[in-house]
Amino acid sequence: MNTETLDGRLAELRMALARLEEQTKSQMDSLQKQMELSKQVEALRSEVHQELSYFRWIGVSATIVIAVAGVVGGLVGYKSFSDYVGTVKQDVTVRLDRISSYYYDFSRANSLLLAKRWDEAIPPLIRCLEDNLYDESVLTWLLNAYDETERWEDAKDLIVRLKRDEKRYRQLKDPMTYNNMAVVQIGLGLDDQELLEEARRNLERARQLVAGDDREALSYINFNFWEYWVVKNDFEQAQQYVASLRGLPHPKDDWETAKKDWKIFRLYLSKNPTKERQVMAMWKQISSGTGPAWR
Repeated sequence: MNTETLDGRLAELRMALARLEEQTKSQMDSLQKQMELSKQVEALRSEVHQELSYFRWIGVSATIVIAVAGVVGGLVGYKSFSDYVGTVKQDVTVRLDRISSYYYDFSRANSLLLAKRWDEAIPPLIRCLEDNLYDESVLTWLLNAYDETERWEDAKDLIVRLKRDEKRYRQLKDPMTYNNMAVVQIGLGLDDQELLEEARRNLERARQLVAGDDREALSYINFNFWEYWVVKNDFEQAQQYVASLRGLPHPKDDWETAKKDWKIFRLYLSKNPTKERQVMAMWKQISSGTGPAWR
């Protein structure tokens, strides 16, 4: 090998070595960045975990983690990881605040419902539905509170809102949601036959959904079927539901209390005063049943 050839070969080797050094440096830099990124991700995970830990007692940490995962999927497009961290922390904080508010209102409403302070329970229940109108753990109780406070028109407006999304409306699965809608529709049905028939359909849906061993739910549904037939002035059909309630939980009010305190009976008797004797007789059969009284 002559000197010229040797010099050329050495030059090629120097260039190959330079490329190798550059590639190695690039790989090392990339590895270092990955290690730093890994540390920052771990730090963020630890911080989020600490922020979420106090929510575990109400069982919502899984929901929040899923929400965080949704943000993590959007890393592309951020100028730096610190920008990304800030966005995640901001999103988590907003979600934590919202969930914290929800569970505060939910807890407050449940305390008021247990104390039968129906009117006071309505505002926190309404706030709980702001993000999800179809949350049946709240919806069923709001409908019940509207009935207890005789705010049937508010319940009617709520049902109209629910029906705007027909698909989600038909996905409701709690029999007591349908039952509680039917309660106010029966009352309003004294002056609106269309609403009265919608009440019947909701009671039929409730009966389809109720578990066979849920005797209390079944007693509410059958009792409201009885009310439906009373409002229809079909006492033969109504009497059949009196029979169906034997051995099931039942209302504890006596007739004098019921006709004074229950809006449905006040309105019905104001329109049908001659029917009181028949309704009273059936009521006494229902309220003196062998089953336990409603709570």
